[in-house]
Amino acid sequence: MAYYYPEGYFGPVCDAPVDDAIIANRSRRAVELEVDDRVDTFRYDDDFFNAVKGIYDPIFLIKAERCRIDPVTGERFDCVFEYVDDFEPIDYDYLNRQIGLNDVFFVPDIGPDACSPFDPDINIKPLSFYSTTGQQTLKGAIERSSPVTYAVTSSTEAVVTASDLTATFDSNGNLVVGGTGTGIVYFDFEWDDNPNDAGTALGTYSVAGISFTQTPGVEEGNENNSAEVTAQTYTATITGNSGGFTVKNSGKQLCFRDNDGNDCNASLTITNVISVDTVANGSYWSEEGNTYAVWVNPETCTLPNETQQVTYFVDIPVTDTYAFTFATDDVGELFLNDETTPLVTANGGIFSGGALNTPYTATTTLNQGKVKVTVRVTNSDAGFVDGNGEPEGLAYSWIRNPGGWYIKICRGTACQEPTTSDWVRAGPHQGWGDFMDTYAVYPSNTDSLVGTHSQTWNFVVPSAGDYILEYAADNSAIFTLDGSQVATTTNFNSSDTVTVSSLSQGNHTLVGQVTNDNESENSWSKNPGGIAWTLRNSSTNVIVATSLDLLNQGDGNLIWHTRKAIEYEYYER
Repeated sequence: MAYYYPEGYFGPVCDAPVDDAIIANRSRRAVELEVDDRVDTFRYDDDFFNAVKGIYDPIFLIKAERCRIDPVTGERFDCVFEYVDDFEPIDYDYLNRQIGLNDVFFVPDIGPDACSPFDPDINIKPLSFYSTTGQQTLKGAIERSSPVTYAVTSSTEAVVTASDLTATFDSNGNLVVGGTGTGIVYFDFEWDDNPNDAGTALGTYSVAGISFTQTPGVEEGNENNSAEVTAQTYTATITGNSGGFTVKNSGKQLCFRDNDGNDCNASLTITNVISVDTVANGSYWSEEGNTYAVWVNPETCTLPNETQQVTYFVDIPVTDTYAFTFATDDVGELFLNDETTPLVTANGGIFSGGALNTPYTATTTLNQGKVKVTVRVTNSDAGFVDGNGEPEGLAYSWIRNPGGWYIKICRGTACQEPTTSDWVRAGPHQGWGDFMDTYAVYPSNTDSLVGTHSQTWNFVVPSAGDYILEYAADNSAIFTLDGSQVATTTNFNSSDTVTVSSLSQGNHTLVGQVTNDNESENSWSKNPGGIAWTLRNSSTNVIVATSLDLLNQGDGNLIWHTRKAIEYEYYER
């Protein structure tokens, strides 16, 4: 087979290539290939990188530099790098041209659409749980409300409360503190009194939790101390003052005398009063609101004028009457199960002041089991609107316009507030019996605080019947139940009892008034103070309340509240 190979140039004769001379006559030159006349200024052998290549692939390391050389000066210029692998260097000049510090970006107006969404699925990383035998189980968290809610509070800018206290003694030797706020009063006590002549000027002076004692058998002495105070009158206890006392220096000094003349054998002087300014966060909500309130996001979006609906399923322990306390910012409705008529309609109730500061309460009978609780709450725009009446500006600020609600479900009547106190557990003490050692409480467990102190306990009786009050005190106490005195005692070595007949189911209040008498040496080791009691069912012998409930600050008859809906439950994975 024969093949034909075409010869000559393709196309018309005018496309035939021409030489440089002809092109020069046409005022243009033929394309010349650029010659790279760079020379190596350094170069690593490829074997140098073999070990690294076994670890990194690719690697962007410089293996050579090539530069042009000025033939006169020998200076290097127009240098380029060669890399072990292909690499495109970052063009920082290009990036700076695209995004610069002087660029102006679009900033959207804050509105409902600007709020960050939150995924209601809270199935987070599982936790490990171990049984008593050491067996491991993985459990994950699940939501307890739909959608998930978050604990929120209302807090505004810090508020400084100025203090301007004054302190003087009255004619009875009591400390009178005037003004506002809190502060510290400083005292100086000194004596020059011959203990063998005309009696002593002073045994002990006690006030505001501190005491000054003229040391027996010592003729001269001096002592300084201070007390933290607020505006009120502090009752003083004075012993061993044989010649009486007078008030001097415009109420700043007490002059104690013995039985010889009118000179001051001992004196107590107020040397200084320091007022302490306090700083606290103001709040649009009450303390209870800040304790129990929830919202559909963690204080991120106020969602003005947008109704939020959340559903809970609550376990009811027994069939009984239950009280629902409901408060909102700003308006809301509470429904049970699938009812269309709200059990409670609230307009506020969460606020710290004003006309809408009282929570709303309704009672109903519920059967044992689960009850469906649904709330619909709308936060207002707080008056921050534009010309069209739409929310704007501070309507979306959590500081100025928080949103939230809380629900408390209590068995029986309206929710009983927990007992709160700064009293402490007082026992054990070597001079007390077992009952006092176990249940005694007092304002201090280091200071005798000679005098009378009162405390109130709130508690719930689960069922009507007869109950036994067991009690003791050092030195003495009076017990009042629901306004009626039920017992007195001076027993701290053991305990006494009294039966309270036909005590009704529900909320009750016990007031204990304890008096610690003075002893010659007023120290806690030799003169402790305390009050103790328990209340138990006479038929079942089950204790329903004790004096120690102050330390636990229990929830009374509260069985459920909205903050519990943000506590994780766990299921086995």
